[in-house]
Amino acid sequence: MGLLVFLFQSSFEAQRELTSSRDELVRAFRDQVSTQEGVIDRSYREMRGMNLSGIELPGAILRDSDLSHIVLSSADLTNADLTRANLDGAQLQKITLSNSKLNGASIIGANLEEAALDCPLSGDDSWLPGTRSCKTENDQKDVDEKVVDREIDTRLLLADLTGSNLRFANLEGADLWSATVAGADLRGANMHETKLTNLHAQKARLNCIENPEPNPDPAAPKKDQCVDLRGATLWDADLRGANLSGADLTGARLNGAILGNTAYDRNRLRNVVLGDANLTGTTLVDI
Repeated sequence: MGLLVFLFQSSFEAQRELTSSRDELVRAFRDQVSTQEGVIDRSYREMRGMNLSGIELPGAILRDSDLSHIVLSSADLTNADLTRANLDGAQLQKITLSNSKLNGASIIGANLEEAALDCPLSGDDSWLPGTRSCKTENDQKDVDEKVVDREIDTRLLLADLTGSNLRFANLEGADLWSATVAGADLRGANMHETKLTNLHAQKARLNCIENPEPNPDPAAPKKDQCVDLRGATLWDADLRGANLSGADLTGARLNGAILGNTAYDRNRLRNVVLGDANLTGTTLVDI
C-alpha cells in the first residue's frame, strides 16, 4: 500500500511540475509576441497543448510545428504559414486564418466551429450573424471607394481534417486540393467558390442545420442554415456516403466526382456540371 501511495504522489507531483512548466512557457511566449518586432518564427517547435486563445499572430511562421491539442480559439493567424503543422485535436473555434498556408497540415479531430479561413469576398457577413469581418482599416477604405477586394488564397492543400468540426466555418474561395474531410461536420459552412478538387469527403456532413438561431416568434417560418457550394470546384471529389441535403450547388463543377450513395434532397443544382461523374446508387429527391 505504501508503494502505491508513493507512486501516486510521485505521479501527481510530476504532473503538477509539467503543468507549471507549460504555464511558464505560455507566459514567456505571450511576452515574446507582445514585445518582439517583426515576424514570429516557431518552425519545428513543440507547442502541444498550449493555451493561446485570443493571441494575435498575423504572418507567424509555424511550419512543421507540433500544435496538437493547442487552444487558439478567437486567435488571429492571418497570413500565417502552418505548412505541415500538426493541429490534431486543436481548439480553433472562431480563429481567423485568412490567406494562411495549411498545405499538408494534419487537423484531425480539431474544432473549427465558426472559423474564418478566408474573408468574405463581398464583405457581407450576413450569411451567419455574429461572424467577424476580416477586413483591415485599409481594406474598408477600398470598399468605401468601390475598389475590388483582393483574391482570397487560403491554402489547405493535402490537409487532413478527418472528423473535424467545421460547422459554420467560412471557407469562401479557399483551396482544399486533395484535402481530407472524411466524417467531418461541415453543416452550415460557407464554401462559395471554394476549390475542392480531388477532395476526400466520404461520409462528411454537408447538410443543413435547422433554424440555428432561435426565433422569438413561434409562428415565423424556420430559417435553416445550409451549406453554400455555389460555384465550387469538386473535380474528381470523393463524396461517397456524404450528406448534401439542402446544399446550394448552383454552378458547381463536379466533373469526374464519385457521388455513390450520396444524400441529395432539396438541393439547388442549377447549371451544375456533372461530366463523367459517378452517380451509382445516388437518389435525387425533390431537387
